[in-house]
Amino acid sequence: MLGIRTYTRIYITKSFGLDDYLAVISIFPIIGFAISTMLVESPYVGWDVHSWDVRPDSLELGLKFIYATQLLFSLGITLIRVSMLWLIIRLFHSGAPRLRRFTFGVLVYMVVHGSIFITTLIFPCRPVSDYWKISFVPQNNCINQTVNLLFTSITNAMSDYLVVALPMTTVWKLQLPFKQRVSLCFLFAIGFLASSASVVRTVFVYKSVSNGDRTWTTYPVYIWSSIEIYLALFCACVPPSVGFWKLYYPKLVGTLSRSQLNASNKSRFWSSRSESNRDRTNVHELADTDDEERGIVVERGITIETFHHPKGQSMGIEGSCTAVDSSSPGPSSYPHRP
Repeated sequence: MLGIRTYTRIYITKSFGLDDYLAVISIFPIIGFAISTMLVESPYVGWDVHSWDVRPDSLELGLKFIYATQLLFSLGITLIRVSMLWLIIRLFHSGAPRLRRFTFGVLVYMVVHGSIFITTLIFPCRPVSDYWKISFVPQNNCINQTVNLLFTSITNAMSDYLVVALPMTTVWKLQLPFKQRVSLCFLFAIGFLASSASVVRTVFVYKSVSNGDRTWTTYPVYIWSSIEIYLALFCACVPPSVGFWKLYYPKLVGTLSRSQLNASNKSRFWSSRSESNRDRTNVHELADTDDEERGIVVERGITIETFHHPKGQSMGIEGSCTAVDSSSPGPSSYPHRP
């Protein structure tokens, strides 16, 4: 899905922006997270068993993989959230100022919150190597990981729902046909899948940190963490990829020609696409629209030219068919000849 989004923004809509860069960059920590997750639960590390069955030589190696897994997951999910928020800012660049200000505030919070949590994951102990050091006594030089993970999991779940719900209320208030509003809200509502996975993951995080058998109870955490981050990336790529499906699979989402896409999708790095009616243009790109719903009608202008003619000749009549915008001022815009 990320490939389709990238292709759409570069070659179809020609509007590759900051949100797309963030989405592309997020794939690297996500791949690293996937590899670390598979290794920590593989026989190579041996953490797919109960704590009392773990080989002593696997304890330190497993803790190192957990260190990497938590860090990569947090980095990837933060990049995806920021990408989604910046997409909302682009879609509503000129209108809905309250939504843009609120979204920007949430974005700043997400960056600060993610940076602080990632910093605590990079430096969980002093020195860092004490994190995977096997000790039978409490280590006072390490952060309380139980509180840290629970607090972050709960706030992340709440943030996920907020990111998804932010644009839906504004989209529903737009002066668009009911079908378009439902289509747009559905595109953003797909993100609730990732939000729900985040809630389930939080439940398993709580069960894991409150249970002494960590190697066994963390397995569901890895499963739901994987589901959450993969769904988050997928959902973040759905709205920007609509142009691809409209162009190559018009029967699925409606018809839209390449010329229409290119004409309405000239964008700057951080802003939306056109200088006038930006929000309506950007929102229409995501909706299932046709020419009639966009307010474009085809009217036939008939010009009748009369002149003196010799007997036996007929009056000349010229006809033309002109496509005009429904917002045109009136018949004066039709082609005519004095």
